[in-house]
Amino acid sequence: MKRRFPSASLIAVLIVYLAAPLLHAGRRVPAPSFAILSWNLQTFGNVSEARQAACRQAYGAVIHPDVYVMTYQEVANVTGINIFQKLLPPIKPGWEVSFEDTVDSQDNGILFRVGRATMTSDGFLFAESGAPDTSLALHPFRVAHLKVGAFDFTLVSLHLTFHAGNAMESKRELWSVLDWLETYLKNPKNDPDVIVAGDFNLPSEAGKKRSVKAGKTGWPTINSIIREHGGFVGPTALTVVIDEPTSRSNKRPANNYDHFILTPGAKRAFIRAERVPIANVDGADRGRKVQVSDHYPVEAWFRSN
Repeated sequence: MKRRFPSASLIAVLIVYLAAPLLHAGRRVPAPSFAILSWNLQTFGNVSEARQAACRQAYGAVIHPDVYVMTYQEVANVTGINIFQKLLPPIKPGWEVSFEDTVDSQDNGILFRVGRATMTSDGFLFAESGAPDTSLALHPFRVAHLKVGAFDFTLVSLHLTFHAGNAMESKRELWSVLDWLETYLKNPKNDPDVIVAGDFNLPSEAGKKRSVKAGKTGWPTINSIIREHGGFVGPTALTVVIDEPTSRSNKRPANNYDHFILTPGAKRAFIRAERVPIANVDGADRGRKVQVSDHYPVEAWFRSN
């Protein structure tokens, strides 16, 4: 009788996956806690086998067992979301996704761990008669209400339009999000713990200084846009986190694009946020013609008690 042994490729994926928590354990976090990951997957649709292999390795290194929730951007279609789910690390009891395919080729979504997080509602942030309102968001934003332990929160997954580098369009869409958030927080029936995550194509104030295009005029910071909006001062002030370069040009860090914005309620549960170690992604496509993504993932930790 023949005995079957795991393939070399499967063993490699498992080694990377089992080692992943070590790369995320540089600083201790209080228990109980969990991580929310955000990642622009880059035009994820009909993905080649070669790129799938690189992605599988990267996902195994990045999505560690303490990631209970993930926001993702740039999924092109149903084929793309199915491939993405297939490539996720085999963490039991598994994953569920919040995703709707639209006419846009860069849809946003939310992923969560079954048995670790629960989702009580989800949909498009801006919608008219159930359909996404693309006048406010070219790439329809996703919103959901989730609960992990005792921490329940509203989560927005977004990708502000790049519009050929016209940051004023990114600003216009962010302004719409700020208008929505200001109105949302005024209703006492709504959850005040809100997290907005994704690819903003805009920097934080500290992040702009660390970006390749630090000297570019007409590239406003998220912080300056929030100040100009004027709806979040004093006790309603928002917090913007992630200052490292997160876009990935020629497989190297370039500009500070990806962030989490926290309301005061969400900030009370907040522990820390950072760009995921770049080696987790660089190691997966180094020496290959394919690229995992043109962004590095970012991660935020929260208390769940």
